[in-house]
Amino acid sequence: MSSRITTQWLLILLLFTIIGCENKNSDGTTSNSDNDEVSISVSPKFLHQNFPVLDSISQAKQDLHKLLNSYAYRLKNASEFVSSDKELQELFHLRDDKIIQALHKEVLDPLAIHDGVFYHSPAGAKLDEELKVLGMQAIYSEGMYIDLGPSEMLTQEMQQYASEVFRLYMDFQSAKTTSMMGEYPFLNLDGQGKMVFTGEKMQEKYPDNELTKKIEADFKMALTPLTDVHVIKSEFDKSYMVNGLATEFYPNATNIDAIKKFVTDYPDSKYSKVVGKILENMSEMEPKQSGWKDLYLVVVSWEDLAEETFSNPEDTTQVKSMTCIGAKKVSDEFLQKGIAIPHIIRLLKKEEEKCAVVYRFYADKKKAEMALQEIKKEVPNVVGLVQLTYNPLEKTWLLK
Repeated sequence: MSSRITTQWLLILLLFTIIGCENKNSDGTTSNSDNDEVSISVSPKFLHQNFPVLDSISQAKQDLHKLLNSYAYRLKNASEFVSSDKELQELFHLRDDKIIQALHKEVLDPLAIHDGVFYHSPAGAKLDEELKVLGMQAIYSEGMYIDLGPSEMLTQEMQQYASEVFRLYMDFQSAKTTSMMGEYPFLNLDGQGKMVFTGEKMQEKYPDNELTKKIEADFKMALTPLTDVHVIKSEFDKSYMVNGLATEFYPNATNIDAIKKFVTDYPDSKYSKVVGKILENMSEMEPKQSGWKDLYLVVVSWEDLAEETFSNPEDTTQVKSMTCIGAKKVSDEFLQKGIAIPHIIRLLKKEEEKCAVVYRFYADKKKAEMALQEIKKEVPNVVGLVQLTYNPLEKTWLLK
């Protein structure tokens, strides 16, 4: 009996010895076996030694700090941990799904609220450098920190091990971060241009891939400022706007050279050809003493409002609203076919709100008539010309 008990205790002691060896290494490093993505041996001081600013500002959030420490170690020593597309995706998944949102919400955003000077200090500049090394980009507007997004990382490993669709997907995400930079969202369109070009490749080569489906909404959003544009012609100058009949400089102002740059940078894109057609014959508005001159819309079709669900990424709540999502789908299908029908305009039609899918609009009726004949060559069945008049008191457009 005593022999059996002694044997059992020996087995238990051996088990505890093995567990102890797994959790503590001879070099003083620890194994983070509580997290599948980061179950590696890494010094708890690695972040402090290599990314001191990020280490300093994140120490109060212990779980996140531990995760950042392990993530930074794996990234800096990627040659030891990455040798396949699957391992690359694990690292990018860790960054995109676990680190970026937590770092923004728990550390960077509160820091911006409580210490507005930090991001303009040498420490703030150093933090930007550290984040970029770790594949992240701080997003600023009017000099203020507003968000955190992914940026390019592990370029060598991506070229060597990543599948093409995953490489394109990550290029798209980095371009999306670029598109969010700056005070005015549409003055520089380099990010949107790369999103459209990269997204187009994914749609053509990998139409059924889950990653292609994931970029669909962002792709359409990136295409809008390159297509749904119009010029406001005054006596002395011209200004360019995005979105339907928008006239407010912020946030709708765009740069005609930025749109032309897309055509120059991506001549092989089918959307480059569509944008080129729009640039050759752009929709126009003209001011008058009180408001705006009447407009003549070349309407392709009327579509009903439809319910659309929007998600709030901060608290995962969902909000439903009636929008022109159906009309936008019609316009997107035309653009995909190379037919430049870019505008969606919401109007009150016989006491009911409708969405007009519009080819072009002008204050000059003759220009509108000529545009109508042009679009009929590609789309024979269209509604035709619709005249709008501006009500300066209510600041709304009304069907005449």
